[in-house]
Amino acid sequence: MDPHAATCPCSCHGRGAYAECDPAYPGGCGSHHDKTGSNRRSAPAGCCPACSRQVADAALCVACTARFAGDLNAVPLVAAQLEILAAKLDQIGERGPRGGSEVPLGFRPMASEVADVLHVTLTVWARHVANAAGVPLVHVPAEHPVGLAAWLHGWREYIRHLPAVAQLVDEIGYAVATARRAIDRPPDR
Repeated sequence: MDPHAATCPCSCHGRGAYAECDPAYPGGCGSHHDKTGSNRRSAPAGCCPACSRQVADAALCVACTARFAGDLNAVPLVAAQLEILAAKLDQIGERGPRGGSEVPLGFRPMASEVADVLHVTLTVWARHVANAAGVPLVHVPAEHPVGLAAWLHGWREYIRHLPAVAQLVDEIGYAVATARRAIDRPPDR
């Protein structure tokens, strides 16, 4: 799904690769239509690439940087909770006999998948930052999401100025939000 379809008045969103913008927007709607069919937002000059607010240095604005830092700061707690959830060490619901003859798994595949997505997302972006900064990959702590989040947190100011910062902030934010939803207690029946 095109992330700009709900916020942009141009009807080009969601129509596939290289869709023409509305005639009402002769200069285009501000989104780049790439070969994959998704629309990547390109902010006007002097604006935050993630939210298009006016900024002095054309880098990530203070609010988006704070949200990004908050997502990175949440990773240690979220990762620990995902490990507990995946290993079925949490207690949700009532104890007691359950009906059925099916033997339950010793882990929760959904929690493992969410943890993997979080880890891979952080790894990909940490490698991207390291390559852009010329840092050898051996200096990137890629074995656990907590180390990756701390490493990325230390590179916040550099990350603010990366050309792909909007995508980086969006993808890491989405991975953390997905992990938060996974560890939330399900509604009572």
